[in-house]
Amino acid sequence: MSDVEMLLVGTKVRQKLKEADLRMGGEVLDQLNAEVHRLIERAIERATANARRTVRGHDM
Repeated sequence: MSDVEMLLVGTKVRQKLKEADLRMGGEVLDQLNAEVHRLIERAIERATANARRTVRGHDM
């Protein structure tokens, strides 16, 4: 597992994949979590660059 805080619920991700009749590899959750962290960081940067203290949906 990576050093960043886990922001996702593994059982929910696994359930969503199971609905598509797929299984989840061991690295999927860590990679997805890293992508979520990158998305949040970009949103923070955009909101800050626009002198806002609120992150909005379009910042994503």
